[in-house]
Amino acid sequence: MSESTVNRSNVIPTSGLEYVMVPDGTAPLGTYEGSQSPYSWSSTDISGASCVPINGFRIETRYRSVSSVAPVPPATEPTYNVTYPNWVLVSQALTSTSHADTSPGNPFQQDNPYFTAPAGNYGTYDFPATSGVVDDSCYDYFKVFDQSESSYLAALSGYDSEPIEDTYIPTTPYDEDADPPLYPIDALTKFIPDTRESVTVSYRLTTVYNTGVGDDVTETMDFTHTVTQSTTDWTAQVQSLVQRCYYTNGIFPSMPDPREPQVPTDGLNPDGSVVYPD
Repeated sequence: MSESTVNRSNVIPTSGLEYVMVPDGTAPLGTYEGSQSPYSWSSTDISGASCVPINGFRIETRYRSVSSVAPVPPATEPTYNVTYPNWVLVSQALTSTSHADTSPGNPFQQDNPYFTAPAGNYGTYDFPATSGVVDDSCYDYFKVFDQSESSYLAALSGYDSEPIEDTYIPTTPYDEDADPPLYPIDALTKFIPDTRESVTVSYRLTTVYNTGVGDDVTETMDFTHTVTQSTTDWTAQVQSLVQRCYYTNGIFPSMPDPREPQVPTDGLNPDGSVVYPD
């Protein structure tokens, strides 16, 4: 067993699970172990015009054993001995509770943005059960800033394709120098920004554990993450998206030639459609 060297909370410790948020978004207010509640991650800035990866967002979970020591006069307040004995993690689950259209709730572009600690034995302060967001995950702007409106035509779609509404606008693949060039969409057809400067995303970590005495214990811990955006220049965001369009760069689908027989021209398939790369 070892004792914590992290002192940041003003909440008198009790035996049970202790959480340390990395990076911690709540200012330390005291001298006790563990992050200060309410728990939060440090804020992060995102953009509707690109994928902004986040890295290092973690929750360190430990089991602590606390005993109080009676004050010795002239002291009037007890002190606390905190140690970190061995414990068994049965399972963990991490989800967004504010963006819970799917299970687990997912405000990210990626399908599986979370990781949790594997089941097993943990103990001492230096070996926490660590969970969090997979590095290089990107918040989905249109899930987080969900008062925005958007639509686009998918890349290399037909002349009669319908716009895709209110979802993340792809920004990759994008290579103007490729032969033929690659663009992520055919055209941006609508973009109405959400003008809020920030949105609070809520999460819940559920931990099932055992200390070796009695039945398994289930505990939930709620925390938040403030996601911000620049609201000073929507023009730059829109221009960035428009520049990555096939239509902007002069590549358009064609309506099939209605004549019989069809008369292909240079750069067209026999049905009159544009020759797109495989």
